[in-house]
Amino acid sequence: IIFSTQLCIKVLLGQKDDKGDPALSMNDLMTLITNPRDNSKENPLSAWLPDAAWGSVQALASIEAFASLPADVEGSWKRWKEWSEHEQPETQPLPQEWKRLSGFHQLLIVRALRPDRMTLAIS
Repeated sequence: IIFSTQLCIKVLLGQKDDKGDPALSMNDLMTLITNPRDNSKENPLSAWLPDAAWGSVQALASIEAFASLPADVEGSWKRWKEWSEHEQPETQPLPQEWKRLSGFHQLLIVRALRPDRMTLAIS
């Protein structure tokens, strides 16, 4: 699985999207690898969402594609809770418009909310 993941990342780094931009940015790749956290805002969903996951969601908001993610997770918390607590969330569509993200960007959400499922999400 490690070799195939590295191969896929190399291919994505070499591809261009419709606008001529790289299909995968180094910032996105580093976010996947490091899973940064921004704990500057208190977790309003601490009843079901671990503080580490909330910090990861906050950090994802620094990427343009995820700017509204914290507000959406907070506002539509029932849907996000259902997805997050699913036995195999990586096999389920993300709530609302988030299911339209690229596969790589969906991995970033899995990494933020359910890092324990990353190996299965990649395979």
